[in-house]
Amino acid sequence: MLMTECLIPARTDSIIDMPFIPPDHYDEQTAQLFVSSLEKTPTLTIEDWLDQADGPSNADVIETIVKADMAFRWQKISFAGPVEIEQATYVKPPTVETYAERFSLLSAPEILKRLAKWELLLRQKIGDKPSIPEYSKRFAQLGDPNDWLVDDLNANHLAQGNDRLIGSTVGTFKIVSKISDGSFSVSYQATQFRPTRQQVVIKFLKREFDSADVLNRFRFEQQSMEIMDHPHIVGVSEAATTPDGSTYFATPWISGVPITQWSIDNACSFDERVDVFIQACDAVQHAHQKGIIHRDLRPSKILVAEQDQQPHTNVIDFGISRAIGSQLGQQTVATHYGGSTASLQYISPEQASFKPSDVDTRSDVYSLGVVLYEMLVGEPPFTQADLSTKAIDQTLRIIRQTEPDAPGTRVEQLPRELEWIVLHALKKDRKHRYQSPGDLADDLRRYRDGRAVTVAPRSWIYDVGHYSKQNPVSIVLMIVFAILFFAAGVAATWWMQSTNPSAQFFPSHSINLASEKGIFLQ
Repeated sequence: MLMTECLIPARTDSIIDMPFIPPDHYDEQTAQLFVSSLEKTPTLTIEDWLDQADGPSNADVIETIVKADMAFRWQKISFAGPVEIEQATYVKPPTVETYAERFSLLSAPEILKRLAKWELLLRQKIGDKPSIPEYSKRFAQLGDPNDWLVDDLNANHLAQGNDRLIGSTVGTFKIVSKISDGSFSVSYQATQFRPTRQQVVIKFLKREFDSADVLNRFRFEQQSMEIMDHPHIVGVSEAATTPDGSTYFATPWISGVPITQWSIDNACSFDERVDVFIQACDAVQHAHQKGIIHRDLRPSKILVAEQDQQPHTNVIDFGISRAIGSQLGQQTVATHYGGSTASLQYISPEQASFKPSDVDTRSDVYSLGVVLYEMLVGEPPFTQADLSTKAIDQTLRIIRQTEPDAPGTRVEQLPRELEWIVLHALKKDRKHRYQSPGDLADDLRRYRDGRAVTVAPRSWIYDVGHYSKQNPVSIVLMIVFAILFFAAGVAATWWMQSTNPSAQFFPSHSINLASEKGIFLQ
């Protein structure tokens, strides 16, 4: 059970008041009657209610009840709390497609469009992060969602309140919706109209980092980023300023989910999680070889999408963190991470020491170790519950000094090699960590291939066990030769005894005689 559910007071207002705007094709009186029944009997189904209701069940009535049912169930999700919503650990209500399967009248294109818009508004209202590409894939039969979804949502400000950027044009981009409020930037989804029409993400730097100096540093970084060519790296396509001086970066829209969420959603095996994580390590290693340190690696920066029916990892936001990195000091650490323990969970001990000059490639190794820990265990080494009640200096001290619990104490049947690898990546002293993401990836490949990992405690039993796995034929031959040698010795003994029953290999009188004469038999 989610602990936050125990703290929610009973609601006194109508659950239908949840959205900012009333939907069309929606009868308020009918909806209120249905919701009243649903609040009294949570297990009540739409079908049961329609059977009990007076009057015909036409398309408008069913559409109204479905919208009311969706609002009721999404409102309950809002009680889960921001952490569960952010990490998508809640159970989502039925989708539009599920309702359409139950009621064939809802399959009409115009009704599907209205229901899809309604669902998206409800999700945004609770803090969920629906995307235009998601709806494009789900409702391909309705055409381009930019034609039937985006404009309508812009007109209603996408349930974003008074955000002045929603619906505005910046350069060649039209801002569609707000995605997130991150460590040093606020992200929006936008449509680029020139030179080609495509979906992008625009990140506006927060005021404490917004300066011409930052932009100049980023443009310098961008020159380095242009030489990066890796299938798992998504670079920044444009950096500029608005007329009022706000700095922004545009990156291609990536249809994917955070790597930790992907692991949970797909109930992946340990080996499957390792394979996807290795892709991220390879991407970061490539960037390091080009002189680029990420500095802000966490699940939301490592996205997994399906490509050619295989999981494909994309590491995003290279270069931006380094552009602002020189501004991080003791007085700005809390500001940089927005006081958010969700971000602080992934920083390295040296990042928590207020010495930006100490941050090098091994800092990215530590952050990758935290992500891998969360992929295997289901939560990072230090959870928000561990950190959120602490003052910022206490939180940073925990990151610098407190050793995390061994992953195997939190997850049963975790292979010991993976535990050794994770804990080595999380060493507080960077000299004792893996010295590069490539080293971390290499050890993960050794684990995956059944070879001994480099950070295993020295043990001849462990070494012999892995040698036998890698060289089964040699082990079998050694065993066969040992058996044959033993059998030959037994046969020789039997033959000698059978030909001369009184003979022994070492007759007692011979030994006594030799001893008496001071002769030692060799």
